[in-house]
Amino acid sequence: VGLVSLSSMGFMAARFTVLLYAVRMPATPAMVGLLAAMFALISALASVPTGRLMDRRGIKTPLLVSTGLLGVTVMLGAVWRELPALFAIAIAAGLCHNTMVLAFQRRAGDLGPPSERPAAFGLLGLGFSIANLTAPVAAGFAIDNTGFTITFLIFGLVPVLPFLFVWQDRLPWPPIAAHHATAGGKAPRTSGPLGLLRAPRLGRLYILCGLFESAWMGFGFMLPIYGSQLG
Repeated sequence: VGLVSLSSMGFMAARFTVLLYAVRMPATPAMVGLLAAMFALISALASVPTGRLMDRRGIKTPLLVSTGLLGVTVMLGAVWRELPALFAIAIAAGLCHNTMVLAFQRRAGDLGPPSERPAAFGLLGLGFSIANLTAPVAAGFAIDNTGFTITFLIFGLVPVLPFLFVWQDRLPWPPIAAHHATAGGKAPRTSGPLGLLRAPRLGRLYILCGLFESAWMGFGFMLPIYGSQLG
């Protein structure tokens, strides 16, 4: 939960800071919306291949790469903040965060028997909630008191602790074999990422999650723009 909080805090503070900086450039709302979408576009396309890679190779290397790259990506904003740089930060940070989420979810699912997974994922959600609460507030105060450059540097350092924790083998790693694929029954046949949606209940769940996330992300996108217009 602590590692999830720190890792997500770096990403969420970066997203908040990038979007707020774009609003102040000023970029048009349409451009800010496109920038916000970049935090999710590549990671959405890469989710299933990333999960399959973790099934084959384990989660340690993806965690090391994603936490390290996230820190470097966020720090990039301290030295280069033109619009192309903001898009690059958005794409890389989104991909790194999505990889971390998949790895931590996989680890939480491996910590106990299937009957304990709802509790494990509930605790994992607590980590995301802590980051959602603290990152925007901390980033906002940092921007007001130190400016955008220092804020990018500060939150670029946040993923360093998870990186060191993983690098020093402080997590009990799960087996590499993809033994959970058929734990609850026969896995659906797939032909690429969209093949997973052939499982009817999984498809419905996917649609519901998409609707929920659309509402959540839409609100998160409109709020800083409207707040800036209010002064």
